[in-house]
Amino acid sequence: DDGDHDHEGGDMNPVASLLLMVVPVALSMFWTIDEFSQSTLARKGLYESAPSAKENAIFSSILPPLTLEEIEKGHRRTADGYLEFDLMELFFATGDRELQGLLNGLEIETEGRIVEEKANNPNGTRMRLYRVFMTCCAADSRAIPIILEFGKEPPQLPVNGWVKAAGKMTFAEENGAFQPVLVIDRATAAEAPTEDKFLRN
Repeated sequence: DDGDHDHEGGDMNPVASLLLMVVPVALSMFWTIDEFSQSTLARKGLYESAPSAKENAIFSSILPPLTLEEIEKGHRRTADGYLEFDLMELFFATGDRELQGLLNGLEIETEGRIVEEKANNPNGTRMRLYRVFMTCCAADSRAIPIILEFGKEPPQLPVNGWVKAAGKMTFAEENGAFQPVLVIDRATAAEAPTEDKFLRN
């Protein structure tokens, strides 16, 4: 009350204030990559083992027996005869011995993002196909992978790009755990699926 001090005034130009707020946000939007880095994916389970049969024993004990006919009813066939499977189905089949037995040797097509195989690739003939599973938000997301075995040097495919892969499904025991391994007949670059585009727009 006894002075002329102005609490509302300031030395900063209003345009400068606006730029200080807008420019950092604009730059972060421009430079932010709309995907996980390889190191982040590794921390989110990209190179971890698939679930064991013990983890699914309780659920499998209360479900009716599964048959190949039931599996075929629930999956479309491609023009060249491969059954279309979601990659997550193949990953979680490693925790179900009954399902493993039915899928083992089936000709299957699936899709996902492709990266190099770092865990067990002595001959350089393997790559890894994954999708990101998200329960609530990006913080709790997890990379769900399967192994692609080409039997020779893999073709040049865009790293972390979307790929449709078709081949014979197997479950190999490696380092004391079963791994879903798709022995490749063909693998080609593909468009991102609709749900992936929707999540990014």
